[in-house]
Amino acid sequence: MVEIKLRWRIKRTTKNGKEYPIYYISVPMRSAVFLMDFDPWLDPVNKVIVLRPKQNYIQYITAENTFELRLRWRIKFTKKNGKKFPLYYISIPGKSAVFLLDREPYLDPVNKVIIFKPKQQNNTQNNQSQ
Repeated sequence: MVEIKLRWRIKRTTKNGKEYPIYYISVPMRSAVFLMDFDPWLDPVNKVIVLRPKQNYIQYITAENTFELRLRWRIKFTKKNGKKFPLYYISIPGKSAVFLLDREPYLDPVNKVIIFKPKQQNNTQNNQSQ
């Protein structure tokens, strides 16, 4: 299975004098182009984002007392050498992101899912503890 490691992006915004974090996961352009026809859905119980074909705004009930939350694509543009390039992000609500920040997102483009795996510790930290 081919997996692509994704990156967390945390931006801070000010609203009514208070500062709030906004959480994004950046998706590489090569993959995002093929995934834009899909809506991202967060399954907080299984710590996964499922990409499903675009439909109406329906919440999928997966089991009793669990649900999937519809997320949104964000496309921003950046300029490099006078050219505009799109940046693709999936926006995650702060309440859900807090529980996922200690994990690393990986995109599985074949199964159209983003898996949140526990962060791997650096080998240097492991060597120091021994």
